[in-house]
Amino acid sequence: MKRIFSHILLILTVTEFSLAQVPTRKKTLELDTLYLKEVIVSASRTAEPLMETPVTVERVTRAQLQRQPSSEFISSLSRLKGVDVSQSSWLITSFSTRGFNSSKAERVVQLADYVDVTSPTASLYYGNWVGTSELDLESVDLVFGANSALYGSNAFNGVLLMHSKDPFKYQGLSASLRGGNRSMIDWQIRYAKVLGNRFSVKFNANYFEADEFLSSNNSAIKRVTSGGLAGSDPLNNAEGNPAGWNAVNRYGDLGSAVTAPALTALNNNQSYRIYTQGYTEAEIANWPESSGNPFKLFNNGNYKAGNYRINPSLHWQVTTKLRAVYEYKLAVSNGIFQSTSRYAQHGMKYDVHRFELKTDKWFLRAYTVFDYGGKAYDLSSLASGLLNAPMAVGTQTNGTRYPTFAQNYYSVWNQAFTAARTNGLAAGTALPNAYAANGNGGAPTSYTLPQAIAGNQSIEAAQALATQLATGGQLPIGSPLFNQLREQIVNGVGLIDVNGTKTVRGAAFANTARF
Repeated sequence: MKRIFSHILLILTVTEFSLAQVPTRKKTLELDTLYLKEVIVSASRTAEPLMETPVTVERVTRAQLQRQPSSEFISSLSRLKGVDVSQSSWLITSFSTRGFNSSKAERVVQLADYVDVTSPTASLYYGNWVGTSELDLESVDLVFGANSALYGSNAFNGVLLMHSKDPFKYQGLSASLRGGNRSMIDWQIRYAKVLGNRFSVKFNANYFEADEFLSSNNSAIKRVTSGGLAGSDPLNNAEGNPAGWNAVNRYGDLGSAVTAPALTALNNNQSYRIYTQGYTEAEIANWPESSGNPFKLFNNGNYKAGNYRINPSLHWQVTTKLRAVYEYKLAVSNGIFQSTSRYAQHGMKYDVHRFELKTDKWFLRAYTVFDYGGKAYDLSSLASGLLNAPMAVGTQTNGTRYPTFAQNYYSVWNQAFTAARTNGLAAGTALPNAYAANGNGGAPTSYTLPQAIAGNQSIEAAQALATQLATGGQLPIGSPLFNQLREQIVNGVGLIDVNGTKTVRGAAFANTARF
């Protein structure tokens, strides 16, 4: 998968106004002098001049961030020397300052006002889902590679520190609005006010949504890697094979090897492999409102990447040197996350609380981060679960259980292939031990041929026809039974009861934790 989207964000409207009261300098000479003496506290955790820090630190100001537009600011870090950014969604990004990057932001630390904003369950940073909104960013410090050792062994690939604006210095109302292609809309608002001489309040809010980049690579998964090792499907058919193939971005395309002599004799005495058709990413990532979707905010029939944050804080200048801060963040987000599989995140929620006492010589900081999984699930596990679910509850008239949707697919396929290679079959013929899915639930009906099958066809033509007929007998996408099974599998963890069996594994990415 491409690490950086080849699509270029087209900004249609950009509107930003500010009523903020920003401190001014009396003389240009003073400003220049102060700039040369800029102090940074993030490199070695002590205050020291930026030019004298013993480690490599890149400071990015708010003005620089504005000149590097992107869907979210972490992706704009790719323009800095020595920084590699991987992006698997509009908003899910990861960075590295030592190469070896992946979509999981491994061995990096991301701090918002020194609060670690990792997901405590997954130990992952989903871009800037929980960090500081761009409108409230005063600056960003990026500590490179091994220089970040002071922040722990998990900071091997770098540290990102986001510094928010001080409400005592930056008062007033600021807002921004952006729009772009793929129905993108992004608005942010910031308000800060000093109350009397010692108190100030600050409030930030933002909302982002856009049609997500859903993968649609139909190429066959490699049998052998470029290094000569076995691929993830060493028995895969080539792309375009009439018997089907395991595609990169189709899910539930399960394979079955056929070695029975009566069938291989029809295939030039060679064994062959059948693949179910499975589902596209769009078909199983979307969560229709008709199926009881509790997260309708980022949903208009297409899967949406989205994020909204509400971030109030209270600041008390206890003395001229001692300050107390309480901050709360609520974040809810959608996005497709790329790892060893693809995960659809629906309505993932975060709660962050921070309390801090600090002076110019010491600080006392306490914070906690909660995360709630919402309806996050593994796309591959969901599709496999749907195909491995029994077609109905209970048993057939002969006392055996109904086959799974995958087993039924193979049965229809092999019988249609046999008929096409031999004497054919008339339209309306009922195939033994084969069924047509009942989209409303209940017992499936017997599978009858919707068309006549001509005999003595070539192997390729017979396989293509068999694939067409077997696919037609599968569970219709969006049918009541499809939605019911998807609901069960998405909510399940481990082996779950689907249609009276516990042979199906749930697809839920169940994360509810705190630190």
